[in-house]
Amino acid sequence: MYKIKASFITKPDATPDEIRGLLLTQGPIGISVNVCGIFGRADEFKEIYILPEPKENMKRHALIIVGFGTTKDGKLFFIVQNTWGTKWGFNGYARIIIKKTCPIFDVSGLVN
Repeated sequence: MYKIKASFITKPDATPDEIRGLLLTQGPIGISVNVCGIFGRADEFKEIYILPEPKENMKRHALIIVGFGTTKDGKLFFIVQNTWGTKWGFNGYARIIIKKTCPIFDVSGLVN
């Protein structure tokens, strides 16, 4: 169930299909991810990053999901934008796969 607070949508366990649906109907979506290992060095992974499942007591970081696509073998991936500048990922963007669920939030107020 989505929690709505003054038009601010959050969902702590959004599935990849739910995220894709919200992208199509609502536009960009915020996502909270664990910051660990290679994620901070996104320029080092040239392929699609597989997002680990959320764990407690880990540093969290917000990204904006701006698009999606599918791999050659049919896996859904998302295009994310980071606030760390253009030296992160591919000019500030990366492709990620969300295996199960991930916390999301509405960013429409931030991008309008």
